[in-house]
Amino acid sequence: MSKDDLTIMGCFGLCVYVMIILVGATICRGLATSVLWQWFAIPLFGLPSISIAQEIGIHLVVNSIIAKQATPKTEEKDIWVLCAQAAGAAVVAPLIAIGIGWIVLQFV
Repeated sequence: MSKDDLTIMGCFGLCVYVMIILVGATICRGLATSVLWQWFAIPLFGLPSISIAQEIGIHLVVNSIIAKQATPKTEEKDIWVLCAQAAGAAVVAPLIAIGIGWIVLQFV
């Protein structure tokens, strides 16, 4: 294989990895919000139950409305390091939200 073939395969692998992370992050956030909805919104406000798929739709609508600020670049990092950090944040943040929600639920 030539160097160009390896570069193309690396780029393809990165694209596949990013797509997997995006889908996984969306599902994790949908699960976290759905669980928190079941714990708090239904008992407190009498709202109907929502599925993970419905929450993912709500999340996508809200994210399309809310503008996000770009973080300033401070240093160059390897693309795989950035991907690993994004994957960690995509999974860890919803788990932390569920954990904090569970603790709060114990006091409700």
